[in-house]
Amino acid sequence: MTEHISSYRDLPVSAYQFQNKFRNELRAKSGIMRGKEFLMKDLYSFSRDEAEHKAFYDKAREAYKKVFERMGIGEQTYVTFASGGIFSEFSEEFQTVSDAGEDTIFVDEDKRIAVNKEVCTDETLAKLGLEKGKLMEKKAIEAGNIFNLGTRFSEPLGLYYRDETGARKPVVMGSYGIGPTRLMGIIVEVLADGKGLVWPESVAPFAYHLVSLGHGGDEISKTADALYEDRYI
Repeated sequence: MTEHISSYRDLPVSAYQFQNKFRNELRAKSGIMRGKEFLMKDLYSFSRDEAEHKAFYDKAREAYKKVFERMGIGEQTYVTFASGGIFSEFSEEFQTVSDAGEDTIFVDEDKRIAVNKEVCTDETLAKLGLEKGKLMEKKAIEAGNIFNLGTRFSEPLGLYYRDETGARKPVVMGSYGIGPTRLMGIIVEVLADGKGLVWPESVAPFAYHLVSLGHGGDEISKTADALYEDRYI
């Protein structure tokens, strides 16, 4: 991005990619839920300052919520506070409640937010305004995540811009990820019933499956053929 960003006029900007990724996954399991090859959507934001970054970050959070709602798993998916690693105090995961999940989260149903077990301390709960007695422990699958990267990468990589006064400043970054491959696995785990897969209309390969149980030339076959030929009308 150093070739594209040099002035405050170039910001804010974002870039994304869909890419097959490979990982030496030692715990490959559950079909496409955790595999050594998977499709990933990566999005990165570049902003002038923390305020501008926060505006984009908040929009991304709401956009991700809409994605999971459209996928039919919005009710089961919670914004979950987790470790921010070396980047920030917290990251935000989108955890979908499922018995097939490997993560443990503590959910506040009223506020529609959760805390990952790895950071669920009294201090964390106090910062987030949550009461321990109102939290419910659940198993969940991580469907996506968003991170505040700050200037952790822009400074060492030389990603700077000149502001209105000509001062040289580092770009503030954010990272946002969803794995479409894993998302399909989550939909299967959460929505399948005793008869098999139940794809939401938004991701189903087709809305109807026309099956003719008649014999060629009989009334049933003629009706089925007519329905098929008229499918675009």
